[in-house]
Amino acid sequence: MKMATIREVKAKLSEYIELARDDVIVITRHGRAAAVLQGIEPADLEEVMYETSERFRSLITTRRQTAQKGMVPLSKVARPAARTRGR
Repeated sequence: MKMATIREVKAKLSEYIELARDDVIVITRHGRAAAVLQGIEPADLEEVMYETSERFRSLITTRRQTAQKGMVPLSKVARPAARTRGR
């Protein structure tokens, strides 16, 4: 993990982006951590988008709360329905 000030990162952004491919860069403001610069592979972009999406997190939270209220899991409904179709 490397540390850099905002001023350093602004002055050499391309260099820090290259460094972030192999290491995490903690960007500081007034001596305190303010952000993280971390490289990603193109294949990981979709995963990162979901991880950082407030809407997606809200949807997951809602679904978990619904499941805790005693809703019937899909696995219990899907198996009997599949058997019915096979008749």
